[in-house]
Amino acid sequence: MNDSIAAKPTDGPADSTAAGTDPALTATAKLTPREKKWIIYDVGNSAFVLLSTAVIPIYAKSLMPADGNIVSAWGYAQTIASLVIALLMPLLGSIADVQGMKIKFFLGFFGTGVVTCCAMALPLTWLPFLVVYILATIGLNGSLTFYDSMLIDTTPNERMDKVSSHGYGWGYIGSTVNPFNVLIAQGVAGIQGNPQLWFRFIQYAVFTLIGIVWVMMYARKVKKNPQGSITYKDDFAKREEFAVEGINADMPFTLRQKLVLIVFAVGMGIIVWGLVTRGWYMDEISMVFLAIGLLSGIVGGLGEKEMAEEFVKGMADFVYAAVIIGIARGILVVAEGGLIIDTILNSLANLLAGVPTAVFTTMMYFAQAFLSILVPSSSGLAALTMPVMAPLTDLMGVNTEASVTALCIANQTMNTISPTAGMTVAGLAVCKISFPQWWKTCWKFMIVVVVVGVVFTAI
Repeated sequence: MNDSIAAKPTDGPADSTAAGTDPALTATAKLTPREKKWIIYDVGNSAFVLLSTAVIPIYAKSLMPADGNIVSAWGYAQTIASLVIALLMPLLGSIADVQGMKIKFFLGFFGTGVVTCCAMALPLTWLPFLVVYILATIGLNGSLTFYDSMLIDTTPNERMDKVSSHGYGWGYIGSTVNPFNVLIAQGVAGIQGNPQLWFRFIQYAVFTLIGIVWVMMYARKVKKNPQGSITYKDDFAKREEFAVEGINADMPFTLRQKLVLIVFAVGMGIIVWGLVTRGWYMDEISMVFLAIGLLSGIVGGLGEKEMAEEFVKGMADFVYAAVIIGIARGILVVAEGGLIIDTILNSLANLLAGVPTAVFTTMMYFAQAFLSILVPSSSGLAALTMPVMAPLTDLMGVNTEASVTALCIANQTMNTISPTAGMTVAGLAVCKISFPQWWKTCWKFMIVVVVVGVVFTAI
């Protein structure tokens, strides 16, 4: 991807000619070499996702003292990286569009991510390791912002859906499934090893096949009748919002813009210093980010009103998701502090005792799905419910693995449609898709997935 796009001196508008693509390409034509390179990058980036999910947390835990809390430290690390990306990308994205610097920013973040990923092998204590991990996460996730923006330079408008879908699909193939809820649930249940790994491979294949078939059927339906898409009218507004025609790519890189980057770089250096030497966490880091934002506005020549407006504009897509996640967290705090979840678990245990096996596994599946609304985290749900579900499953004469299967499938199924699932809420908010639209689109698919999940739980 880099060679073919880097040949352009600047990043132009989103029409086919300016993008360096063949205007004669149709939506059904085969993928071009440029499009394939764009897709393959998503596969490579997913390797870091695999490391972050299955390897890096375990290694970080080995570096911590015996009384250390890896869950808390890891949560802080992820939050810091996410905050940096959320605050930085609106500014750098605008500069990249105006100055035609997508390639430079992409290579800068990509190179930083690669170097710091390799550098994670150097620290011998947990705090420096997490600092390097944060920088690696910022680098690779930051590169994705400019990678995504280069789609308009990679393919014509009428092929964007096809190419981006390939990138999404192949990217997931390059990653892996989440092992933590399985391992935590099995550990609580006292299950050694992974005795049903083969069965979970079958489950994975079946659910993947169902997903592929459903997406292809829905895509074929929309292709035949675009007006039949629930988001048909919204797509026009989105295309206008993300259009980049008319941007002057020859504008100079001014002194003020350079000063803004210097302020950010100094601020990041202060954050790293505070984390490593002063034990800073969220309060101190938030203060530095606020200072970076204010100083960037001042040296950038923005007035008081302009700074406030630009801040609101930059965070607009994330506010809805943040509010919903905050409300969901508030509900969870009340449910935990008032022992509501414990009461629910005790009632479920009494309700499920003594029923036939098929009824028991089905009710356990739906119980885990209901509790996933209160506790969207798969690992958190495993730690909360498995001390009750695993012994109850054993007392019923059912293989204890059934409780693990119910947890894994029900949690992920519910998180696909739950308004308390952070990733789902954030994804829909950024794409400007409402929950009613989402539910109306996927309810038939969810019924099939639930039925298959219930069957797998009962086996």
